[in-house]
Amino acid sequence: MTELLLAGGGHTHALLLRRWARRPGGRPAALITLVSRAALTPYSGRLPACLAGRCSLAAASLPLAALCAAAGVVFVPAEIRGLDPRGQRLQLAPPLGPRTYDLLSLDVGAEVPLPPPALTGGAPLLPIRPAAPVLAALEGLAPGAAVAVFGGGASAVEVAFALVVRGCRVSLHPRGPGLWQAFAAPLASAGIALVQGPAAGGTALALACTGARLPAWLASSGLPQAAGGRLAVEPDLTVAGWPQVFAVGDAALVRGAERPPAGVWAVKAAPRLHHNLRRRLAGQPLGPWRPPGRAVQLLGDGRGRAWLLPAPGCGGQPLGPSRLLGLWKQALDGAFLARLQP
Repeated sequence: MTELLLAGGGHTHALLLRRWARRPGGRPAALITLVSRAALTPYSGRLPACLAGRCSLAAASLPLAALCAAAGVVFVPAEIRGLDPRGQRLQLAPPLGPRTYDLLSLDVGAEVPLPPPALTGGAPLLPIRPAAPVLAALEGLAPGAAVAVFGGGASAVEVAFALVVRGCRVSLHPRGPGLWQAFAAPLASAGIALVQGPAAGGTALALACTGARLPAWLASSGLPQAAGGRLAVEPDLTVAGWPQVFAVGDAALVRGAERPPAGVWAVKAAPRLHHNLRRRLAGQPLGPWRPPGRAVQLLGDGRGRAWLLPAPGCGGQPLGPSRLLGLWKQALDGAFLARLQP
């Protein structure tokens, strides 16, 4: 039987599983396996609430293994170590051996690059993803411990706000001009120090929110990369030049419809990925997908309020903070999590 291998437990793959669980007749006629490091996938929209200590990681995660069971998909908990697209093999961490496939879909997210250790003031340094080690480290800190957040984008700003609510002394370390500048006054009002330089001595923990890059195993696979280091993907969601490999999520960039990484694209891409996987398995032509030009992006202050961010490249200032926008964000996040229950 033809084998479809889903690599990674990102939001798009989770939406596929939910669709197949609720509509078994639409499930592709193939042996389907999903490989992911954990049975739960944290939902990015709720991660700040976890950092603030307002909800558990389990309550803010997608039940990946349960969705697989409901959809008739084999779940393999494993770390991915390599990809050989010519040999059609996915290498897993020992003791598991390589998994072969006829058709591969990649939804593996991206890694966070780390700043130089010299900037951390001697503090332990963690990327903001995966979330479990970060939360474990925060739980081991004394009340009022100093935490340095490296980065200046939306993620770094939102993480900084959340850590203040948790009771940490927070400094934000942007690398240069960026979105953080529009939040300079609210950050200062929250007691967050803006530092263009290294963390001070005595910092207990340093967190990197410094953008995204391909996982090393994927970057070295030989698959083509677009400008900025993401996989070059055709409008039909196949990797350029590799018709048996699909890619979605933060690691993929659609040619002719370049968009910055955002979770909303995962939701929008899921129906097209579903149809094109079925069509590829049936030997039928694939349909194109074009991400919307704009996406709603809400940034929370950790205290129930939120800002509406301007569309990338459009200029303008964030709208807010507003408790009404905060309620909207909570409703959107809650609806998404509820939608992904098996």
